Amino acid sequence: PEDKIKGLPRIIAESIGRTPEELYRNSDRGILADVNKLQEVTLASRAAVRALVMVSTNSEGRVDEVNPFLRDMFSLFGGGSPWKKALTEAGFPDCNDGDMKPLFEYLQGALGLIVKNNELPALIKALDGEFIEPGPGGDPIRNPDVLPTGKNMHALDPNSIPTKAAVDMAYIVVDRLLEGL
Repeated sequence: PEDKIKGLPRIIAESIGRTPEELYRNSDRGILADVNKLQEVTLASRAAVRALVMVSTNSEGRVDEVNPFLRDMFSLFGGGSPWKKALTEAGFPDCNDGDMKPLFEYLQGALGLIVKNNELPALIKALDGEFIEPGPGGDPIRNPDVLPTGKNMHALDPNSIPTKAAVDMAYIVVDRLLEGL
């Protein structure tokens, strides 16, 4: 939402006039039609992302480098992107291309960072006593800045530690709360 990129389940659900929240809520209530529709949305999402990865997969099944040129060629000469074809085959032909474009550009960038091999070169630099660029560690879903790997990880994100002003304000709020008891 911060980047104004819609998630794939939302794009798919909206293509059939629904929202993912509605599908989840009705699925939780046991409405069989929505249980099945939610499963279809999940499988279609997986198929579309798999199609994105397959564009950059070599004959050995490895992603060596992400290839946006092939993506553009598929769109121009192949009648649409591989993920659009996958969604159509899964029964969702009306997914909004304008919503999918920024999402799949983001996913393609993330894939490129995931397969980028910085770990061995960084290890060799460390063994040679050279500087290794610092970077955050952790889960790339929660913090995409951890990618690519091969950095000198640090566990603390200085931006997530409360400032002195925030701590001082918290004391005031807690004191007022306790006074009211």
